[in-house]
Amino acid sequence: MDKNMEKLLNKLELEEDIRSYFSNAKLSKILCNKVDNKYCFVIDIDKILPVDIYDNFMAKLTDAYSEYNGVIASFKVSDIDNTLINEYYKYILSKYSNVFMLIDLFSNNKLDYTDGVLSIDVDSKAEKAKLETIVPTLEKELLHIGFGKIKVNVLINEENKKKIEEEIQKSLDIKLEPLPETVEVEKKRPPMMKRKKTEDGCILGRHIEGHVESISNIIDEDSNVIIEATVFDMEVIETRSGFKIATLKLTDYTDSIYAKMFAKEDSEYERILKVKKGKWYRLRGYIQNDDYAHELTFMPVDMEEIEKELPKRIDDEEEKRCELHAHTMMSQMDGVCDEVALVKQAIAFGHPGIAITDHDCCQAFPHVFGEVTGYNKGIKKSLKAKIE
Repeated sequence: MDKNMEKLLNKLELEEDIRSYFSNAKLSKILCNKVDNKYCFVIDIDKILPVDIYDNFMAKLTDAYSEYNGVIASFKVSDIDNTLINEYYKYILSKYSNVFMLIDLFSNNKLDYTDGVLSIDVDSKAEKAKLETIVPTLEKELLHIGFGKIKVNVLINEENKKKIEEEIQKSLDIKLEPLPETVEVEKKRPPMMKRKKTEDGCILGRHIEGHVESISNIIDEDSNVIIEATVFDMEVIETRSGFKIATLKLTDYTDSIYAKMFAKEDSEYERILKVKKGKWYRLRGYIQNDDYAHELTFMPVDMEEIEKELPKRIDDEEEKRCELHAHTMMSQMDGVCDEVALVKQAIAFGHPGIAITDHDCCQAFPHVFGEVTGYNKGIKKSLKAKIE
């Protein structure tokens, strides 16, 4: 072992049993790539290192010179033992398994080394294409390990390929026994409630009494359900035959549900027109899976308007806060709140002001300005009346 090699081993702090493999080794030169800050240690040695010793040496070398972008060792071996190629082939595939996905699946493939050519058998064109992606890396690694310049060829084993094709063909020739005839059972829906003559004061049917169910508790079809809900949107379409279908969007603020109303005659359609957004209604009907909407839908039989107010949130703090970062639905990025509703809520809470910080736009300004100006004028009129 020359002095330079000894200095290198001392820096790596290798154990004595590992140092013994380098007894006749010589550090012949160090190649440097200053642009990429990479180094290559060229080492002359009599035999190829066992896989575990080589792996340990490379790990120590990388750690010792971790300040560089890359450090490798290139061994020049005088007495090459080609029987170690199989072990190093598996080692290299395992080492690069995170770079070349699924490449370690070829670790047990048949290898044949003859006259500087390493042949690897595969069973298909797909496997050949996959394994060939690592061939340049494999040749480079084998060269640095000390095997010299080796040509790697990936070959399709025609015998194995033929066997696989025969097995596939056999699987396709299997005759399947006919399945016994099955009787399709149609899911029965709950019986529909019959609509009766509309009573005075009702939009549909009769006045409603009974237990009111929360919409959040509706999880399946049902034949008799009473709910109280407000209409937050509705849509009416007319078919080619003149049949009118009204789709209501109902909520009781525990959950929401679609409701559908149908009208053949003008008198029925007039009753549908009495339904207004924002109003509260008590409805009795049945729940069924709608084949068009593909979800549970409320089919009202009885429907009447009711007076109902939700509990209002009150800001009872003596010192009111002032929101300085709020987005509205006019914002280009994040915001779903109606700008006028937002200002009205701040006024209701008694806040002295509010800052709307919409992204990349001022579209909310005209609406909000009108609301705030109207509110401030009302305050001035009230103060003037008190003074007079």
